[in-house]
Amino acid sequence: IENVSVQGSVKGVGEAGGIAGRLSGYDTDARISNCVADIKVSGHSSVGGLVGILHGGLIENCRVYGTVTAIPAGGFYQNEMPRFIGGMMGHSVGGRVDNSYASCYVLTSVPSGCVGGFSGLVEGGDIVRCTIDGKKLGGWEIIDDYHRTEPQIEIKK
Repeated sequence: IENVSVQGSVKGVGEAGGIAGRLSGYDTDARISNCVADIKVSGHSSVGGLVGILHGGLIENCRVYGTVTAIPAGGFYQNEMPRFIGGMMGHSVGGRVDNSYASCYVLTSVPSGCVGGFSGLVEGGDIVRCTIDGKKLGGWEIIDDYHRTEPQIEIKK
């Protein structure tokens, strides 16, 4: 997905994102590059401003603006806490994000797990030359959950 600009709202249960719900690319050249999302995304699990879940793919030179909100889900998920909520992506496993910017309000309407200004949970992969808008993070402490990676994220205030 290249050179795409989107505006609008997305509401889902899981894997909800402004451009894609899931980007998987372990054996392919799956990528989102040079894209802009100005959105309102809400969902229960793996919710992000650009992508809900990134598995082995690449996000490069992208910008995301707007609001990402964790909401309760009904049915099968009604007893589960929302989780993996982030400004750029909700959850990443082995993905790479390069030279990208997130300027999102990340909100929770109910108690939630793994919530962050850039990503809710990152397991491996790389995050390099990325920036988040610290003014949009409100009064809560900036906690993004990173495992097996050392992200390079600058917080602009």
